[in-house]
Amino acid sequence: MKRSWQKLSDMKQVTDYVAYHICDPQVNGWKVGEIYNTSAIARPLPIGNFKRCIEEAAEIQRININSDLPSRAHCLFVCRKEDVSYWYAYFQKRNITAKLTVFKVKLTGKLLWTHADYLQLTQYWEPEAFSPQEPEGLFEGEYIIDSICNLQDFE
Repeated sequence: MKRSWQKLSDMKQVTDYVAYHICDPQVNGWKVGEIYNTSAIARPLPIGNFKRCIEEAAEIQRININSDLPSRAHCLFVCRKEDVSYWYAYFQKRNITAKLTVFKVKLTGKLLWTHADYLQLTQYWEPEAFSPQEPEGLFEGEYIIDSICNLQDFE
């Protein structure tokens, strides 16, 4: 099914938008009910040459297209409820030792939906007309940890 995604000019400003974030809870020490801001996120560039080059190129593209777009180095990656199972399995394959947790978050700030498959293309920042099956959200702003979810709730 082909979906139409927002154009660059339609990057959403959201308030109390519900999304989901998957990570190892020991990494960030989040607490339910607490408010956080992505300004505290400073994701280092990957160590591997290939992935590092891709991330550096993506940042150059972002700035050239529109520097107001969420930065991958300072954003919170989120997903929609219907995509939690996909992204949980995706992260589990890449880090089998991590104890992953699904957090329900409420977002207030700017949100761009795109897809990792397009990271090496300009289309990543301008997702005008492609149909990703499991989009990733890049969010910058304030977020509240609403709750910790059971993975079974998404299967």
